[in-house]
Amino acid sequence: MSNNTKATAVSARPVPVLRPIEETDLPVIRAMIVELAVFEKLEHEVTCTLEDLRTSLFPSDADVLAGRAIKSARAVILERDLAPGEQPPADLVHPLSVPNPATNRPARLVLGFCLYFFNYSTFLGQHGVYVEDLCVRAPFRVGGYGTILLHSVIRHAVVVHGAKRVEWSVLNWNENAIRFYADKCGAKPQDEWTVYRVTGDRLAQYRDYVPSAQVEGGFAGLPVERK
Repeated sequence: MSNNTKATAVSARPVPVLRPIEETDLPVIRAMIVELAVFEKLEHEVTCTLEDLRTSLFPSDADVLAGRAIKSARAVILERDLAPGEQPPADLVHPLSVPNPATNRPARLVLGFCLYFFNYSTFLGQHGVYVEDLCVRAPFRVGGYGTILLHSVIRHAVVVHGAKRVEWSVLNWNENAIRFYADKCGAKPQDEWTVYRVTGDRLAQYRDYVPSAQVEGGFAGLPVERK
């Protein structure tokens, strides 16, 4: 295929659509989480269920009031209409989004998603945004979709949420991603920091921890002492 033919093929693709996810998108979001984990060689760490995603991304008011959920994580999905005669990739799980009759939105080809949540900097005295997952599905990794996703989320963080910084992590071996973040976003690695994480059985042990301090206000899930 000549360069001109390739350019024509790319330009003939329907324009992608970026939107916040809806609850009906959760099956395809979970499918893409697994796809990303496989690419990152971390599929053994994926334990989330659809109910986990529903509770965290679409918590009920009752769950929020009871402290069982926090309205922090957000996600957006990138999709496009199928081109005339185009068939969705057969090797993808949930290749199409669920149509929404209320808004006349048809089923579309799902290209990728980005999930983020809010964090906070005491040095700045301001909140920021942490990008947890940025995923472009394997058949669509040529086309600038990753740039659309990440740049749009950064803009949203700045314009809508007033974030003073946006950050994320990248695996050391993923050189393509490292170049992408540096060249396309102007992002700089924070080499002076090391991430620490507590998980699994070690994390569960803290349920039995009792601080050698008087706890007020029900902090840490401890009962309020009555005097």
